[in-house]
Amino acid sequence: MGGMELMCDGNVDVVDSKEIVRRLSIGPKAIDRMRKEIDSVVNMVVGMVPPRDIIEWGMRNNVRFGRATTTFSSPECEWRIFVNQKGSLGVECRLLYQTCHPADFAVCVYSTTFAKGVKDIQLRHVKNVRECLSVFEEGMAKTFPFLPESWQPLLDAADYAEKNGW
Repeated sequence: MGGMELMCDGNVDVVDSKEIVRRLSIGPKAIDRMRKEIDSVVNMVVGMVPPRDIIEWGMRNNVRFGRATTTFSSPECEWRIFVNQKGSLGVECRLLYQTCHPADFAVCVYSTTFAKGVKDIQLRHVKNVRECLSVFEEGMAKTFPFLPESWQPLLDAADYAEKNGW
């Protein structure tokens, strides 16, 4: 029985049909889990910023509703935060694509203002957005320095769960 060539993390693998079926059965669960992690982390971090701090940040940065004023970047992505129409923080993630041309481009693949939120992330982008969450976390910690202290109990709980095999 012959194999089929598939790309796996940039490498070509030769796999049989049973392996393809196994991966196809695991893939959707992995995508769902990554989407939940993206939503959970973004909503948790944004939810820890009190309204008074959003107002102070907005005043310091001359924020107009809906305009991104702070951007956290890496070579792969940029996260933008802004004040939405409700007066709370909105978040966007753009994946950066480098081209052969002088002008690179960015594609907005996640926004808390999208109608379906995290469900709007196309399959091909979910893994990249998940991998870029650390850029979001670092940027939010620099913008709102009290956040690491706020999420420390959650980090402690995660350590406890991992040590106890949860």
